[in-house]
Amino acid sequence: MSIALTLPRKWMLFILSFIIVLQTKAMTEPNSKIFSLLNGLPYTEIPFRLINDLIIVPVNINGEKDLNFLVDTGTNSPVILHERYVKDLELHLGRKIHFQGAGRGKAVEGTVISCISIQVGDAYAKQMGAVVLQNNPLARLKLKGTTIHGIIGASLFRSFAVEIDYLTQVIRLHEGSGFLEENTFSPHPMQVVMSRPIVRSEARWNDEIHMLNLMIDTGFNHHLLIYDNTSIEESSPKFERLGFGYSGSITGSSSNLPMLKLGKRKLFKVNTFFPTFKAYKADEATISYRDGIIGNALLKQFCVVLDYAHNTFYIREHLGWSPMLVKDEARQEQL
Repeated sequence: MSIALTLPRKWMLFILSFIIVLQTKAMTEPNSKIFSLLNGLPYTEIPFRLINDLIIVPVNINGEKDLNFLVDTGTNSPVILHERYVKDLELHLGRKIHFQGAGRGKAVEGTVISCISIQVGDAYAKQMGAVVLQNNPLARLKLKGTTIHGIIGASLFRSFAVEIDYLTQVIRLHEGSGFLEENTFSPHPMQVVMSRPIVRSEARWNDEIHMLNLMIDTGFNHHLLIYDNTSIEESSPKFERLGFGYSGSITGSSSNLPMLKLGKRKLFKVNTFFPTFKAYKADEATISYRDGIIGNALLKQFCVVLDYAHNTFYIREHLGWSPMLVKDEARQEQL
């Protein structure tokens, strides 16, 4: 990775393990609606760019400034990656905060913004809390020449049923269940824990079936990550630097998981990363409820919907675009 933090495709970005609970009603109530639609319709479409398997959308701050934000289900409050991006805006700045995110570096310092307006397409939030960071490893994040100014996550997902169509690169925000009219989505149970979507998945290795709680993480630009590598990876793993989180570099190893079941779909030889324990030591409490994360490199084979209000994860296949997917049920039973 270069000094400018551009990301070659073989590297990963860990924009996760970051929760700040802001003291506003909208940010503390589960499934509370923060955004509303300006178009008077039950849904809207927001085009996005998928760069290095990360979702980038245009965001307007306070009706004055357009910035590029990464869409990340692992982040609670909106985050501006460096104060220089909003220094020309009049913001209501609050207390200083420090937090330790993923990575082996030092804690990151930021400032709470007590009242900010954010518009993403036709979705608008008039008054909400956010965080602006100071120096951190992601402060100069660029993806193929595009500067990333901030991150938006749970505040958007709590307000709508969010459909991510990776094939057409469109996010659809639904006020209701209109997306089900096509009758091609299959629903699956999902839990929202600490504002993060968790699905129960079946995995196989060493000829044994294991049940895993995995976070659907759109801020992770690879296939799969599992925290506990004791029973999966090779006996002599080769450790390398995998990517960056809020608190610096993350090291670990990689291997292929023989089988992972996502909903009713079975995927085979799933490229999987195993970070070292030290990379998440400071975040141990917040990851205790999950075994790993599923990222965009795997999710982009489907069209998915995350419905926080009804604790449901919907999935639909892209025809002809599932290289890891075995669709023949009879063949699945043989494998």
